[in-house]
Amino acid sequence: MSAIEKRVIEWIKRHRMWEPEQTVLLGVSGGVDSMVMMTLLKRTQCAHRGVLNVVTINHGLRTESEKECQYVVDAAKKLSLPVTVIALELKKGPNLQATARNARRNALLQFQTDRIATAHHQDDQAETVLYRFLRGSGTIGLSGLAPLNRPWCRPILCLTKEDILSYATSNRIHWFEDPSNQESLRGRVRQILPELNELHGGAVRALVRSSQICAYDDSVLTKIVDDNWTRVFSGNRLITEEILTFQPGLQLRFLYRFFSHNQLVIRFEVLERILGILQTKRFSTSLQIAQSNRLNITPHFIQLVSDE
Repeated sequence: MSAIEKRVIEWIKRHRMWEPEQTVLLGVSGGVDSMVMMTLLKRTQCAHRGVLNVVTINHGLRTESEKECQYVVDAAKKLSLPVTVIALELKKGPNLQATARNARRNALLQFQTDRIATAHHQDDQAETVLYRFLRGSGTIGLSGLAPLNRPWCRPILCLTKEDILSYATSNRIHWFEDPSNQESLRGRVRQILPELNELHGGAVRALVRSSQICAYDDSVLTKIVDDNWTRVFSGNRLITEEILTFQPGLQLRFLYRFFSHNQLVIRFEVLERILGILQTKRFSTSLQIAQSNRLNITPHFIQLVSDE
């Protein structure tokens, strides 16, 4: 077993990505990352003991897609892995990448499987952290991509792009280049990572390390919120007196959880205004926080009220 294969096995076991004999669906596009993931997991199957299945998706957006899917099918069969092709009929339009990503995600979720493995790696992690930082994320966003978020798992998140290319070359793995949109914000962030590495050696590793630290901090804060949620939340209302016993950072977490529970995404500027009201105790306040929702803040409760 190679050093890279050992690293991946240690990563899978450390994060308990799956139990022996659980089914693992591999999303394989034909790009170098997913082709390496498929080959690597097949060669280490005796160690991780997952039951592997492969799926490849034809989005119907490029003439080359059918050829690429067939290549994945042939490669999977050479590895003695069962493989399924899913054909999507997407139409070009605005936000095409997001549309394709959501369609792909929904298609994979239709399978009866214990885990769905994607081929994200450390450079993807660095890109995600930088992208979210530019969008003003806190520790929740800067935690980056989780190794395991059932049913999704990322078994090669411990590898760099350089590791992946080295493994592909040494094992004669062929792949198709990723034609993803380089003009999107994420695509442009991806392009500047090499420049950041030149400016500050090891920038990718540093961003990944920062995401790991944020993930540890986030897990602590999430545990505190989980443990105290029934104390501060009742009847789809936050109890003002209980919320005030916590520091502003945790108050913000409770507000995030409350709005998420009500399927609302609220801008940070509004959340900060709510924190200001709580800290100065300017109660009996009503804030318009969405098109048809107001938030009433009283000495007793923080409650959503519909304008409809």
